[in-house]
Amino acid sequence: MDKRRDKRDKTGLIPKDKPVRGSYAEDRLGQLKKDRAQYNVNHLGYYQGGVPRKDSGPLRGKSIGNPGEFHSPQVHNYLNYNHQDASFLTQEDAIKFKHWQGTDIVDF
Repeated sequence: MDKRRDKRDKTGLIPKDKPVRGSYAEDRLGQLKKDRAQYNVNHLGYYQGGVPRKDSGPLRGKSIGNPGEFHSPQVHNYLNYNHQDASFLTQEDAIKFKHWQGTDIVDF
């Protein structure tokens, strides 16, 4: 169905549907847009250029990296969401939890 020419717009692309108003997708896209603006990051996750800051070398605007570098999600989460209840789950944690859930079934 994606190969149908009648579905394409003038640019040759198939337009994507916008998220439903009030949905989690709409809220999440709004949050991501706000987070990107906070660190001067484009939609692909790379720092953008802009007005240089005094005594900051190549850093531009509100970014914490050089233009064209990738903005690491781990750095962003550490700076914004680092509190005592936050923790990162590893693959090992997921496997242990899955095993724990499976052994709990016997008790019920």
